Amino acid sequence: MSLAILEVWGGAGEHGRACYRIANGPVSVMLDCGGKRSGRGEYPLWKPELVPQLTTVFLSHAHEDHTVGLPALYRMGYRGEIWTTRATATRIASNFRMWKGYLAEQGSAAPYSAEEEELLRFRYLEDSAEEGEWFEAAPGVRACWGPSGHLAGSVWILLDIEGCRVFYSGDYTHESSLLRAELPKPEYCRNLSAAIVDAAYGARTESQAEMMAQLIGTIRQVSERGGHVFLPVPLHGRGLELLALLREALPDTRIVAEASLLQGAAKIKEDEAWLHPSAIERMNLALRGLQTSPFNEAPSGLAMSGAPAVIIGPDAQLQTEGAQACYRQLNRGENAVSNAIIFTGHVHSGSCASKIIARHEADPEHGHCSVYRIPYKVHQGLPDVWRMLEHLNPRVLLPVHTDKEKTDRLVSELASRGYSGAHSLTPGQTLILTAEAEYEREYR
Repeated sequence: MSLAILEVWGGAGEHGRACYRIANGPVSVMLDCGGKRSGRGEYPLWKPELVPQLTTVFLSHAHEDHTVGLPALYRMGYRGEIWTTRATATRIASNFRMWKGYLAEQGSAAPYSAEEEELLRFRYLEDSAEEGEWFEAAPGVRACWGPSGHLAGSVWILLDIEGCRVFYSGDYTHESSLLRAELPKPEYCRNLSAAIVDAAYGARTESQAEMMAQLIGTIRQVSERGGHVFLPVPLHGRGLELLALLREALPDTRIVAEASLLQGAAKIKEDEAWLHPSAIERMNLALRGLQTSPFNEAPSGLAMSGAPAVIIGPDAQLQTEGAQACYRQLNRGENAVSNAIIFTGHVHSGSCASKIIARHEADPEHGHCSVYRIPYKVHQGLPDVWRMLEHLNPRVLLPVHTDKEKTDRLVSELASRGYSGAHSLTPGQTLILTAEAEYEREYR
């Protein structure tokens, strides 16, 4: 009987520090190795004695909650390669810079040196196999990959480790308006021992269309009362999608974007292989007539006077001075109560964004701009996880990327629909998998 161990070193029952180790006999693989914005920064629950024994490492995409622990592997003795895509490898440096900026604000530093960052050795998935096709990644490890719709270059990974098959979705959505997402061929998923699946939205059931209708409706309401809307977004990812969608839905609304978003727009055009066929044309249309300005200049020059505007800035957590200055401008003057800020993604505990939300929830009538939370879907909720389950049919499901309470609720909902193989775990716990229809759970 082929037996494998799936260890959660981070990412299950929490948002951040995604890291999973799968071992079958002498062969062991790591999936992602990220950080978590909490306190002075959190990293996976590494077992240093096991890191040098890793056969290989796979990286799903460039975001810091999946990447910023990688150099620590080399400090602990790993000397192998990291399988990822070219688009991911080129985006890592900017996320490392943002992570180190966060650490500096907390009076902390990364647990590795700049020299160890230079030791990262990448192998490119697209050089070894077409998407959706098997290839040998290392002795005892066959792999298959495909686009996950989350970010240009982001992928899912399907592994066959000495006969034990495990699927890892990375961060996944099939509802991106710009990016492609394709699941593995059904025949490749037969006898699938386990699936580690993005379930960041827990048991929520809203579709992307429903969330966009709410977002557009809110922007219209704010504009009708003469207010401006500030949308803080990540530099890479949903910001560009929102830019295209807002231009199409609100053609007569003034849209102002921080200048660095144009660099992101230019970058995504270089990644045409990851896009829907109409994506570049839609981006070009979105950029026509767009007003831009760097946030390190006076924010009042962006849109704080004149016709109501939607202001898009690349700092989802409002940690930079430019983003905070823009928010302060929204709260000034007699028109402050007409303005709004809308958070469309996850907000880290302790961030400036989280403090703004907490203040608003404590005193909604505080006389300043309105605060809304309307997610733009770049992850999966209950219907999306169920759709993936029907395609993959794994014996064991590990939902990840959200807190324990939400994961518990999702597991309960899946059980009520007839699927009993889902488990709600936390970092430090382990699943024992077999290549046959048996498994047991271990808590360590």
